[in-house]
Amino acid sequence: CGTRDWSGLLAMPAPEMRVISLLSATTDLVCRLGMAHCLVGRSHGCDSPDIVASVPVVTAPNVDPNLPSAALDAAVREQAAGGGPVYRIDATQVETLRATVIITQSQCRICAVTADDLRSVCALLGNARVISVQPITLDDVFSDVRVIAEALGVPERGTLLEAKMRAQFAAIMPIVREAQRALLPPPPPPRIAHLEWLAPMMGSGYWIAECCELAGARMIAGSAGGSAPCIPLAELATADVILIAPCGFSIERSAQELIEIGLLEDPAWQALPAVRAGRVFVADGNLYFNRSSSGVVESAEIVAEISHDLAGLWGHHGKRWVHLSELEAFAAREGAPSVHKRIKLAHDGAGPAANGSASAAEPVAPPDIPADASAETVVAVQLAALRSGSVGAAYALCSPANRARLQSAERFAMILKMEPYCLLLEGSGWTAAPEPTTKGGTPGAAPVGEEAGDRVKVLVRVTHDDGAVGASRVFTFELALVPGDKCCEWRTDAVHPDQIC
Repeated sequence: CGTRDWSGLLAMPAPEMRVISLLSATTDLVCRLGMAHCLVGRSHGCDSPDIVASVPVVTAPNVDPNLPSAALDAAVREQAAGGGPVYRIDATQVETLRATVIITQSQCRICAVTADDLRSVCALLGNARVISVQPITLDDVFSDVRVIAEALGVPERGTLLEAKMRAQFAAIMPIVREAQRALLPPPPPPRIAHLEWLAPMMGSGYWIAECCELAGARMIAGSAGGSAPCIPLAELATADVILIAPCGFSIERSAQELIEIGLLEDPAWQALPAVRAGRVFVADGNLYFNRSSSGVVESAEIVAEISHDLAGLWGHHGKRWVHLSELEAFAAREGAPSVHKRIKLAHDGAGPAANGSASAAEPVAPPDIPADASAETVVAVQLAALRSGSVGAAYALCSPANRARLQSAERFAMILKMEPYCLLLEGSGWTAAPEPTTKGGTPGAAPVGEEAGDRVKVLVRVTHDDGAVGASRVFTFELALVPGDKCCEWRTDAVHPDQIC
């Protein structure tokens, strides 16, 4: 029996190999190819595996990724539509690192730094080889493995990694069929909806749809190779399974976001068949449902576990996904990571400024209003504070839970600069006024609550100052009754932009 010569697979590359990876997926692939020691630079979004945390960061976002979904989506779209860069590249540092290989992407200028971004700011890239990936399908993912391995001088490792990934994919369906063998007739593939974003709600597509197929499920609200579409909530009515895994969101961040947008309390959501059947799950969208790396195998295994009642079979339950009923306890567990990403922004702002003004301010004492003031009065005073530029006073009228989510008056001020919240500010050209609303939604004076924890919704209609413009916008201010110094007081717990009327 002779011995195999592994030297070609295991030999360390030449020491002059210096790699900058500007996409989280390619950074993961570099490490899976055994080349982590060659990384000299990475993007701000490259956070896995843990060893890359010691590698210098050469990019920064112009928009704060910690903003709520709707504000983040609006800010990024506005930045992109204006032609400005979504990310800043530290050209001086890139050139100083003397990379021999730079890996980036050309699929989406919103998702990460592109090759064009790189060339536009880095005039002196020397002899660095620039590799630009554009993954849309699983075949593209496999191709990226081979291309990156070849560029790093280890094509044999690329062949091994691809073979391993394909074997893992191929092993999923035999296990699913074995689990279903006693079921007659065999059940049809469950229809699964993957929510890639929450506000606005978006479906999925790209390689994730193929991962669902390889796991014995069929994606709705998205298709293989297609981009993530914006979808109405009603489109989820045909889903047997709903998977919440927004792009870039950990399970803990998704838990916070679901509270902030109030989706789980929406009667239309609660009426969905998958919700009524208890088949809603939350997974790590940051690591497993937006990265075209070797983690796509785990994506398919997660789908198999949740779609076919095989929780835990591949070891992902309780770590990479949880049932919706487990979400609150999971997010509150001891040692849970922070939902706040520690990322240095490219500038002090959180995105393009609105016409209105909202300067950061430390929280101050709430305005002098009666403790038993109605919910509409509290909203009216809060709107007046915003119009006068008293962000700290407006922040003080938020509930303790809302202030904890906002984290600071400074962050509150940043959110107010974003569409559509900027419409509430002086100078926006719009005027906001509350409409009397009771707990049941009938016009009239809102009752003063009697017990802490009571909630009420107040509609605020925002109309354009130019009477010729017929559009108006409706915001729903959700207030909670919280303990005060003398009695319970209404405080704003959430604000939901609704629609153009």
